Amino acid sequence: MPAHGGKPVTCLDFINSGQTIITGGGDENLSIWDIRKWQVTQTIPANQRKYGETICCIATSKSTPAFASGGGDGIVRHFEYTIN
Repeated sequence: MPAHGGKPVTCLDFINSGQTIITGGGDENLSIWDIRKWQVTQTIPANQRKYGETICCIATSKSTPAFASGGGDGIVRHFEYTIN
């Protein structure tokens, strides 16, 4: 399952009742995975590299279709999603 351009996966969380995961990686992107197929369904540019760190954490909401990422650039980014 290659992801993040061969860079390390730095964080992950489950969304959509555990059928989907979101990963953050050293390539400064978030990847949304369909774990039934083990395929990346979407790649989202997120936090920029700073101080040697890119995406450090992901938090998902259990009550709304949203998640956030935080990274070495000191910025928290908010995203909303629709899973088909």
